[in-house]
Amino acid sequence: GDVLFSLVNLARHVETPDAECALRRTIDKFTARFSIVERRVREELGGFGTRPSLKQMDRFWEEAKSDAKSEAKS
Repeated sequence: GDVLFSLVNLARHVETPDAECALRRTIDKFTARFSIVERRVREELGGFGTRPSLKQMDRFWEEAKSDAKSEAKS
């Protein structure tokens, strides 16, 4: 709680127009990326029954970031 309070206070000091809106955008971005990771785990590994390695998860995450950047440019 203290960290969140401090971040909101920091956002106010750097004149972020709407800290809540900025947080929601970040959460939405994370959710969209993680959905891609979940899809990739299902496609390549058949689901989370086979535990993906950290290396695989990192690769899926980087792919999700790359996909999001490509979509933003379109």
